[in-house]
Amino acid sequence: MGSYISSQTVKKVIEINKYLLGTMAGGAADCQFWQRNLGTQCRLFELNNGKRITVRAASKLLSNTMFSYRGMGLSMGTMVAGWDPTGPGLYYVDSDGQRTKGQVFSVGSGSLYAYGVLDAGYSWDMSVDDAIELGRRSIYHATFRDCASGGTVSVYHVTEDGWKKVRGDDVTECHFEYYPDPSNHPSTGTPQQEKVQQLEEPQEQQQQQQQQPKQRQKKQNKLLTEEKLRRLKEQHDRRGIVYLSRLPPHMKPAKLRQLLGQYGELGRIYCTPEHKGAQQQRKKKGGNSGKNFTEGWVEFEDKAVIPCKNFTEGWVEFEDKAVAKHVAASLNGQQIGGRRRSAYHYDLWTLKYLPKFKWDHLTEEINYEKAIREQRMAQELAAAKRERDFYLSRVDRSKAMAAMEARRAGKGGAAAAAAAAAGGGAAVGGDAAAGAAGGGDAAAAAGGGGGLKRVYGQRQVKLDPAAPGAAQIGADVLGLLVGPKVKKQRAQ
Repeated sequence: MGSYISSQTVKKVIEINKYLLGTMAGGAADCQFWQRNLGTQCRLFELNNGKRITVRAASKLLSNTMFSYRGMGLSMGTMVAGWDPTGPGLYYVDSDGQRTKGQVFSVGSGSLYAYGVLDAGYSWDMSVDDAIELGRRSIYHATFRDCASGGTVSVYHVTEDGWKKVRGDDVTECHFEYYPDPSNHPSTGTPQQEKVQQLEEPQEQQQQQQQQPKQRQKKQNKLLTEEKLRRLKEQHDRRGIVYLSRLPPHMKPAKLRQLLGQYGELGRIYCTPEHKGAQQQRKKKGGNSGKNFTEGWVEFEDKAVIPCKNFTEGWVEFEDKAVAKHVAASLNGQQIGGRRRSAYHYDLWTLKYLPKFKWDHLTEEINYEKAIREQRMAQELAAAKRERDFYLSRVDRSKAMAAMEARRAGKGGAAAAAAAAAGGGAAVGGDAAAGAAGGGDAAAAAGGGGGLKRVYGQRQVKLDPAAPGAAQIGADVLGLLVGPKVKKQRAQ
């Protein structure tokens, strides 16, 4: 059974309330039922809080409802447009719970054809009439190329006073309005006269342009106007940062961009490399691998694809903070999924949206940590240098003291030998007892070898000659001492 279109006059713009509109793409029953349900929730919100619901809150209610029924066969892609006290708002919500804020959207099977016309004619400073005409032309080309895009063109204009239906035309009328001459229609294959004139450029002129050497143009720094500065500031304020407290092993920034890029437009991504000490400990214990190996060599054809170390945490910048909030709220704690053979199929997302946090704060923190690390390294190097200088000075001093001790030891040994020789000669020249005692002391002093020691034998206590047991001086000794004097007295 082939495709079947029951009606081309279905009203594809659903009026939720006076200030909110919703479009229909996908299953007609799903879109009509859930957008009527959204209208009920908006009315209850107004009764409970005493004020009109904002476009952001209404789209969030629909997104939460779709997320709770995700994977149950719903088919819906809708735009929620409206006006609230904060101004106009336009959001895209689908049956998977995805919610995105934007300025221009085209949803449905013919959206690609409508985007081609929108991108060519859209500008920021369009008037209301030009915008209405651009919308009509976009829908007409979508219905001409896609049979499931309907047969009517409904144009609504939303202001602070509510929505207003401007036009509701049949696509057949639009066809003859835009192309009264069938030969000028792009589908006939006959180019228009203006395009023919543009294509008929002389070949000689093309050859001359190719032969002319290309002059190198100097890059000129153009000053930004106030309008461009204002737009850049608005883009900077719209961005949001999502923090990943843990990255699965082997996940690189390119893969992270691929996984999160499907939910919204991404800006910059920064991932913190794994610390070298932690990497060594992980490899030592066999982390992220089944076996432990000591070393190995792998050759790559291109050195640009050599794998680097793992990453521990990361920051992802979304161009729209609403998308960042939705991604963090919907994916946190969920399984990453993908191919079952991937290394992180069963890992969980650990996401957190950082309110009032910009990329400048992250770069400042990184530079601050880098400066602290460099300062700490300089202090450690200075301390190591001081320790080295102190050690070398102590070594030099120890060598000098050892040399002094060696010289002192040499001088002390020579002096002790001289003293021992002098003490033995004195004992022979004196009396026998005293000489013996003196020689013994001198020998003891010489045997000690501790240095020069002078010993005086006359200081030792002498025994009383009258005392019993005292040593008596022999006559031969007395004769030697007093013999000449006695002879002299006798001769007298």
